Amino acid sequence: MPGGSDLKTICNGYLAAEGAAGAKFLAIVQKLPDAMTDPSKAAPAMTELKGALGEYRAGLAAQAAKSADGELKAAIETDVAIVAKALAAVEAAGTDVTAALNAMNTPDFQKLGEKVKTLCDK
Repeated sequence: MPGGSDLKTICNGYLAAEGAAGAKFLAIVQKLPDAMTDPSKAAPAMTELKGALGEYRAGLAAQAAKSADGELKAAIETDVAIVAKALAAVEAAGTDVTAALNAMNTPDFQKLGEKVKTLCDK
């Protein structure tokens, strides 16, 4: 399709990026209780978390860049900005696991994908 990929292709790519990120987040979240009580485990867990957020942001950004649908592209770009904001806050948290969790426990982060999925379900 000239100018970008069709809605179905972008939606499938978005869901794939979201699924990959979700699996990584689940694995990391299971390590966080130990990281909160054992400082030697905090830095590796935070490094993994930053990596997962960075990959998630990049995966979503790639779909936005390919989208031929302006409304879908804008919705994905909004999600990219939310993930980028969370990543910046996690980076600023250093090894403070609680602060990192708080950075992702925001209304915007919890609503990631809602608008995109609404558009994909049309």
